[in-house]
Amino acid sequence: MNNQITFPYRIPACWEACDAVVLVWPDQNCDDELLEFYEALASVLPDYADLLVLVAPDQELVVKEHLESLSLPTEYIFFHQVNASNINLARWASLIVQT
Repeated sequence: MNNQITFPYRIPACWEACDAVVLVWPDQNCDDELLEFYEALASVLPDYADLLVLVAPDQELVVKEHLESLSLPTEYIFFHQVNASNINLARWASLIVQT
């Protein structure tokens, strides 16, 4: 008898190739050091996969213009608005992908 439960979702291993990376952009009140870290991530990640940046609705244009001013490859950076006032994005668990 097989007692194993099979789910259509799994957590990918950190070494697996991926099509996109999700980056939750910090809010506008973050310190400069944190912002520099996210800028560095946004400058490197598009070399390996599309970058999906989750931003608060009122920050999308500001973040997009900021990344463009850094001459980042914005053709590989996509934005998705998330109402961060209702969702604590910083505490999200690992994303699960459908296989």
